[in-house]
Amino acid sequence: SDIQTLAVDPRHRGQGIADALVSELLACAIRAEATAMILEVRADNRAAIEVYQRHGFAPISKRSRYYPDGADALIMQRRPLESA
Repeated sequence: SDIQTLAVDPRHRGQGIADALVSELLACAIRAEATAMILEVRADNRAAIEVYQRHGFAPISKRSRYYPDGADALIMQRRPLESA
């Protein structure tokens, strides 16, 4: 499974919305019998990285200077998907 885009309106950040979205995405992937989930996040987006880490994601790779402004992309994966 692959998370393509996850965003929370800045006015509503810090309310657990991202955690709820990731939990639901993991639950859907488990129901679909996915064995892993992967995503890409800006390496300088600490808040997003912390959300993903709380849900068991770990970095597996980095794409240097991936974004137009020169920021790196961090590739994260959660494996196995046994429980959300």
